[in-house]
Amino acid sequence: MLKHIVKKNPRFKPAHYFVFFAIIIIIIIWYLYDNPRLNAIRTQLSQVNDINILLNANMDLRKQNKELSEKNLKIERLANVDNETSIGLQNEIKSLQEQIFNLRRELTFYQGIITASSYSNGLNIQGLHIESTHKKGFFKYKLVLTNIGKSDKMAEVSVDIKVEGNDKSGFRTLKLNEISAGAGYKERIKIRNFERIDGSFDMPDGFQPLRVLVDLKQHGGEKLRLHRVFEWQTGET
Repeated sequence: MLKHIVKKNPRFKPAHYFVFFAIIIIIIIWYLYDNPRLNAIRTQLSQVNDINILLNANMDLRKQNKELSEKNLKIERLANVDNETSIGLQNEIKSLQEQIFNLRRELTFYQGIITASSYSNGLNIQGLHIESTHKKGFFKYKLVLTNIGKSDKMAEVSVDIKVEGNDKSGFRTLKLNEISAGAGYKERIKIRNFERIDGSFDMPDGFQPLRVLVDLKQHGGEKLRLHRVFEWQTGET
């Protein structure tokens, strides 16, 4: 009886199958890689990813910009407050310095009067202090008269004040009743020892004062007459 022996074909080994499937896979991959539609899909996916990255970066930048804007606004507010405070303090310091300067001028004025009055007897025109104001052409004045004597007897006097200066028409002399402002000026007054007359000048436009003339006339008794000229000098109020 014949026997048939079945043997595997040596031409198809496992290695051959592996190579075959590998080639098939490579062909499929190559096909997919070169497929235009798949390339477009990959490009779109890549673009979507890039867009998401840009959107996230944009959100972060907007958040940082908002925080920086808020910080900048706070800094500007603080700077404005500091600037306003600094300006206010500077103005206050300037005002105090002007007040101190004027007080020193006035103190010097009265010290001169006290010194002069200690060497004078009877009626005297001791001093005139003029202060400018913030209003153009408007000035305040203080005229000091003394009556130093052995007795406290009052002296009745008349005071006449004139201002000399220049304007477009030339040299002019203005009487007090022409330029006096505010309360009415009393020409006739009584003096015991010390008298201060306060008043104001309201100069016409274009008038440049040069000097002030003060005439004092006593009524009764000796009927003394005094005349004094004060050069125009002003301080600030």
